[in-house]
Amino acid sequence: MSLNAKIAAIAVAWVCWCPAMAGIPTEGQFVVERLGLFDEEHTRKDGFQYTLASLSPRPSLDLVTSVSQRFDGFSEIGSTSWAWSPNGIYTRLGFQDTIHTGSSGIQETFVSFDNSNEGKNQLIGFSYR
Repeated sequence: MSLNAKIAAIAVAWVCWCPAMAGIPTEGQFVVERLGLFDEEHTRKDGFQYTLASLSPRPSLDLVTSVSQRFDGFSEIGSTSWAWSPNGIYTRLGFQDTIHTGSSGIQETFVSFDNSNEGKNQLIGFSYR
C-alpha cells in the first residue's frame, strides 16, 4: 500500500457492503461508499472535512454510526453523530436545539451504545454544549 493510500484510508470514512444482501438490486457485487456529513456546517472554510474513520457497525439494526466534525469558518465547533443505512439515508442523531448549543455554536453529540441485544432496536447517546 502506498503512502497516499494509507493517508486516504485514515482521512476518509467508507463502507464496503453488498447491496443484494440488503435487498437492493445492483449489477456489482460490492459497493464502496464514502460516509459522513459533507454540508456547509461540516466543511471548514478551506474545504477540509473530517469524519471519524473508526465506524461503529450496528448489524442488528442495519446501521453504521459515526461522527463528523462541525465547523464555523476555520474553527471547530463540535461534532455531529449520525446513522447511515444501506438505502443511503443519513439520520442526524441527538439534540440540535438552543439548550444543547453553546453561545459559540458548539454542539457535541455521541452514540454510546445500542440496546438491540435486548430487542429494543435503539441507539443511546448524549448531547452537550
